[in-house]
Amino acid sequence: MLFGHVVALDPSGATLAISAPTVMKDDTRNVGAVYVYNWDGTSSYVLDTTLYAPDDYVQGLLFGYSMSCTLDDVYILGNGGLFTVHRTGGIWGDVVAVPDQADAFHGTQADLAVSGDWLVVASLNL
Repeated sequence: MLFGHVVALDPSGATLAISAPTVMKDDTRNVGAVYVYNWDGTSSYVLDTTLYAPDDYVQGLLFGYSMSCTLDDVYILGNGGLFTVHRTGGIWGDVVAVPDQADAFHGTQADLAVSGDWLVVASLNL
C-alpha cells in the first residue's frame, strides 16, 4: 500500500487527508483510498473516515493520486476521474464523480489545487 502518496490539510489545519492510491478494495488492486483525520484539539489527529471511489470504478483507478482540501470538501483525482466529497455538520457525504470529466483525465498524469472558490486541474495527455 502506498500510504501517504499525497497529504493535504484544510486551511485551518483541523482536517488532514492522506491518500493511498494502491489500496485494494474487495480483492480489486490499485483502487485507492483517502483517509481523513480530524485534529483532536490537543495532541493528535484521529481517523474520521475512509473514502473510496464509487463502486463502479475498477482496478487501476489509483483513487487519491492527487487531492486537495478546503474546510468541508476534499477533491480527489484518480486515473480517469475527478471526485468530490462534502462534509455537512461534521458528517462526510458520499464520494461523487464529477460528470463529463472522465475522458479528460483517463490514462494521464494529473494534479489539482483548490483555493477559495477556485479548483484548478492540470492534465498531461501524452
